Amino acid sequence: MTPISYVEGFNLRQAWDSLSGMEEVTEDIEDTLEEEFGGLSLNDELLPLFEEGAAVLVQDSGELFPTLTVLLDVDGNETLTDVVINKIIDGIWGDEEDVITEEGDDFTLTITKDQEEMLGGEMTTILFEVEEEEMENPYAIYTPEEWLSFKLTMGVTEDGLFLFSTNKTIDENYGEDLLDDDGFDRVFDEDSDEEVSSISYISLDNIGSYTSRILEEFAEIDPLNIANFEQAQEAIDNFFGVFHDIYGISIQTNDYSSSTSDWRFDFDEIADLWTYFEEMSDTSDSSFSALSNSQTDFDDVKAAEWYGDDVYYLSTNGIINGHPDGTYQPEGDINRAEFLTLLMGAMEEKGYFTGDVCAVYYGCIGFEDVEQYWDWYGEDAYHARSLGITEGYENPEGEGRIFSPGKSITRAEAVAMIAKVLELVEVSADFQAINDLGFYDVNEGDWYYDAVKTARSYHIISESEDGYFWPERSLNRAESAKIIRILFNIVEETS
Repeated sequence: MTPISYVEGFNLRQAWDSLSGMEEVTEDIEDTLEEEFGGLSLNDELLPLFEEGAAVLVQDSGELFPTLTVLLDVDGNETLTDVVINKIIDGIWGDEEDVITEEGDDFTLTITKDQEEMLGGEMTTILFEVEEEEMENPYAIYTPEEWLSFKLTMGVTEDGLFLFSTNKTIDENYGEDLLDDDGFDRVFDEDSDEEVSSISYISLDNIGSYTSRILEEFAEIDPLNIANFEQAQEAIDNFFGVFHDIYGISIQTNDYSSSTSDWRFDFDEIADLWTYFEEMSDTSDSSFSALSNSQTDFDDVKAAEWYGDDVYYLSTNGIINGHPDGTYQPEGDINRAEFLTLLMGAMEEKGYFTGDVCAVYYGCIGFEDVEQYWDWYGEDAYHARSLGITEGYENPEGEGRIFSPGKSITRAEAVAMIAKVLELVEVSADFQAINDLGFYDVNEGDWYYDAVKTARSYHIISESEDGYFWPERSLNRAESAKIIRILFNIVEETS
């Protein structure tokens, strides 16, 4: 167990009583405790447990969440402590059986209450166990099994300490290396005659190590590196590598009427701190977004369908979304705004067309029926026109051009956009020029002929069984996922 933070203080009851303007808050807490926890009294039962020493320890448990351990010195007050514990447990548990099972959408939660002889006393333990169901998404990232259990232990130890801990092995770790006091000796005057009322310690080194370890664990369960946890791990190591430890000592009068605090910080050169912070924020957000996206299942998409793997690959990468009702509606048409944002999102994911495209091109060229900053697809539409990916249509009502965002996109229009992207990206993937396109309805002279030829040459589209391309037919959502996935892979080879 590696310590992350530790706080130790004395007579927190007096500190609470010394706070001004707390009468209304105290009354609300008192009412809640009495109502929810069998008449538990704040002033007569709970606060007396805080009249001596108190400590809070957070440690890296080697699992998903750090452990929290709270210790209160209740020596000589064990009977009252048992009363408080029983009221809290009864308030939480009520009349339920000792084992409770709850079914979620994609998991089963089992909660077990038990009594264990531990640390010279009888402890109440509550064990939470989660069982994940297998998802349809073949790119789902599952939490390691050992992380899916959580144990809470509460009771009084043989040395007169109230113990509340989420440490699964507290009976083995109790009292071991809770804090390296040498750290305080290094930064504070250990010969001071003043009486210390509280000490605080935070190890940013260990916070960084904990976060880095979590990302390393996730990288191991993300074999396709969908979430790119390695990059996030490197950024976190850079940021936390600047910091080491924070120590704090507070010296207060007996009645808490006045206090002084002394804090010391141990860190290295911070010139690049903001750069490290931005890198850490960006990469971590991206990685954990992919982790969250990998938990997406669509009610109407099976991975075995000809488009299923493509839908789940793109959704895990955050490129496509389903509908609020949990469906993808693969047979439904996709409109021009939806397809364009899908296409631009895929390219941005690979590092293309990012930043302020308008600035690069000395101002964006837009459409009469699109508001750049108000429409959800506005930025993509303006950027796409400035890049030449789409020209839209002539405006029948006057000057300029229109995009018709709500109109279903045709197969010819979709392929034309993809062909322009391939030209802009200058892909290096294998290109096999195909002169005989194999479509009866695509001929030289057609405005979409070159685009279809490019798409066929990159194997983004293939021959159909009936020999027709059907250029004016609307593209559906399944087809859009298929061709964007192929384009995504081609661009990935280039990048």
